[in-house]
Amino acid sequence: MSGLSERLAREPDYRPYCLNCQTMRRMTLEPDGQTMWCQPVRDDTFDAAAIKLGIPAHDRYGCGLRFDIETGKSLPVQP
Repeated sequence: MSGLSERLAREPDYRPYCLNCQTMRRMTLEPDGQTMWCQPVRDDTFDAAAIKLGIPAHDRYGCGLRFDIETGKSLPVQP
């Protein structure tokens, strides 16, 4: 077991940040339990803070990267 798979076993809703595009909250564990996917949708993690601070929100999108949580190796992008 890797550190990530152990943490996901303890905290099923845990979402790490993407090592490729640095976005959060769009990382999703696939039904196979081995593949993490950076969903290519808008990341609204910091929207509430941006509103409170009066700064424009960033339009950050997930990159679509898939990787094996045990090995950390990137997997082919599926259409």
